Amino acid sequence: MSMIFVAPLVGGAVGPAIASAVAESVGWRNVVWGAAALSTICEVAFLCLFRETYKVAIIKRRVSEKSRLADRANASLLGGGGGRKGQHKRTYSEMSIGSSKREAWRRLRDSVLRPFLVVFGSGLLMALSLLGSVTFSFFYVISVTLPDILEDNYGLSGAVKGLCFMGFTVGSFLAVLTCNAFLDRIYIALRDRDAAAAALGP
Repeated sequence: MSMIFVAPLVGGAVGPAIASAVAESVGWRNVVWGAAALSTICEVAFLCLFRETYKVAIIKRRVSEKSRLADRANASLLGGGGGRKGQHKRTYSEMSIGSSKREAWRRLRDSVLRPFLVVFGSGLLMALSLLGSVTFSFFYVISVTLPDILEDNYGLSGAVKGLCFMGFTVGSFLAVLTCNAFLDRIYIALRDRDAAAAALGP
């Protein structure tokens, strides 16, 4: 969890620092093209390598795997002479397959609704989403106002303005490390205290 929060914080400092230097030297269009290329690479890696964690999708995958194993067992029994010649028994997969068009629309619907079901089905995820949105809001305000202040009031160049964002990220990084070091210990101490109080009774 700490590493997930560190990634956008580090990007919030490294991105402006590199982009400001590149924009000052080769132009802002190259910054946009570079950001698009990096985003595409990261998205492809995310889709290919990120592990599925949604329990409904995991259960469906397990059921599908069991149905394939049952089909193989049925096929081996039929191939061994267990049925009449020329007679074909419908396997579990064949009986469960519906219309391909209806299945495609169902998968599209599930893919669209899955993020909403996951977020609104967990209070913890809703709290984390609220935290992330508030953090991004503050960072966005800093990102759009600080460069003009540094350029108009202090006369700093583009590369130097990008380096000024390092302060926000360094402070946020230290805060994440602090939470990572003490949050689990605080939670375990409170859990043990409540368990001991419950064991003693009223």
